Order: sequence, then structure tokens, then C-alpha cells
Amino acid sequence: MLGTEENLYTADAFLAGPGADVADPDPAKVGAYQQLRIIPGDLSIDRIMRYETHVHRLLVQTVHELEARQAHRRGQPAYLARVDFSAPPTS
Repeated sequence: MLGTEENLYTADAFLAGPGADVADPDPAKVGAYQQLRIIPGDLSIDRIMRYETHVHRLLVQTVHELEARQAHRRGQPAYLARVDFSAPPTS
């Protein structure tokens, strides 16, 4: 990841205060921060999954509304309730 070492150096310099000598960041620390940027933590993954589920539900509701309006426009009955079944793919 570009910029990780520079970002850590800047943070250390800020925490050390003006005019302080700051050493280059430890390579192990740089690697750890790069991993954190690539692999989100459990809290982030849970939040992403929750948002993705919400967006999926909104998409399904919107598709159902579109289908109901198209059926109404064609003079067909629009169903009041719809049931969708989602299952993992079969192998």
C-alpha cells in the first residue's frame, strides 16, 4: 500500500510535537496497518453485511412495485402480497 509508511511517519511526528526527531516507522507496524486497510475488522464486516441486506431488500421491494405497476398498466391484477424464496445454489 502506498502512503502507509508516510502516514505513520506523519502521525508519529504530530504526536511527538514540533521540532522533535522522529524515526522511520517500524516495518512490522507498517505491515500491520497495511493488513488493517486490506482486511476490515469484524465490526466493519458486520456493518457492511447489514447495509447490503438493507439495500437488497429495497431492491426487491422496488422490483415488486415495478412489476405491480406494469401489471396494472396492462389491466392485469396486481398481487397484494408476494413471497420470494432465496436459497444457496445447489451443487
